[in-house]
Amino acid sequence: MKRGLALLFVLLPAATAQLRTDGSVQHERIAESRRLVAQEKCMEAEQLLGQTPGEDREADDARYELARCYVKQRQWPKADALLRILLRRSPPHPSVVFLRAFVLFRTGRYEESLTRISEYLESNSDNSDAYKIRSLDYFMLGRPQDAEQDMKRATELNPADLEAMYYLGRLYFDRKDMLTALRTFQKALALDPSSVKVHNHLGQTYEGLAEFAQARQEYLKAIELDQRQSTKSHWPSYNLGLLCLKEGRMEEAIERLRQSRIENPTWPDGMVALAKALISAGKLDEARIQLNEALEADRNHRDAHYQLGRLLSKMGKGEEAREHFLLFEKLKKP
Repeated sequence: MKRGLALLFVLLPAATAQLRTDGSVQHERIAESRRLVAQEKCMEAEQLLGQTPGEDREADDARYELARCYVKQRQWPKADALLRILLRRSPPHPSVVFLRAFVLFRTGRYEESLTRISEYLESNSDNSDAYKIRSLDYFMLGRPQDAEQDMKRATELNPADLEAMYYLGRLYFDRKDMLTALRTFQKALALDPSSVKVHNHLGQTYEGLAEFAQARQEYLKAIELDQRQSTKSHWPSYNLGLLCLKEGRMEEAIERLRQSRIENPTWPDGMVALAKALISAGKLDEARIQLNEALEADRNHRDAHYQLGRLLSKMGKGEEAREHFLLFEKLKKP
């Protein structure tokens, strides 16, 4: 018996030392994973975290940081997988619930996102970003009044939030309250005078108010600012092209719509808009090429069929034109 006790006391220090060593290794793995996340080396960090116990608090914190890294890189499935693991903890941390709601929104799962973000807001009612996400969920689910209410709340909680102010302007614009949209976009512009999207939407709002000279000025400003960006937007050139088409400035309309096509070469709407301008300018062969390309990109594009029908009628190809007019009617929304 004494010999057994003596052996136990001999073994205990060695076992304790082993535990300390394992804990130290684990701590180092987690610390290294965080360093990798800071460098946005997400896959390497995930490999290290995969070697740590499932419910270790320190490891969970690192997993959350890794999920944020994947969100930043727009790797939504990888972020979602980590967040689902963290949501199994009881209770789940509010930050995890918020981030999952955002990921669900970005992946088009609006009902699920709405459920999660509403759950988060029950105990975090002062978070403007949460109201912003819920507003966008409501909008995508066809609930514009709820969307407007939440986006207003977001701007009240954080009046300096450019995105919230911009989206609120969009909501007013969509329900054709142009004067309120104008005032809201002007507030957004005060927050960031260099915003391409705000100038572009101001242009659309002035156009909706039939103030075409002011609309043109805003589109041109958006185009000027966009030229300084690394990622180009096709919208300012497209909208100015449509305005020129409306005003009968055919050559400029063609020039602007060509530029929009360069910035987004696979967008059928851009091809159809350019074709309309080309038809108006009598450049029928080139217009036909644009419309055929639009239909290659989207066989069910109603306006492309209609414009091609118009074009073929002008070219004396009545039977072909009739086929496209019939397809146009067939694709009419119920």
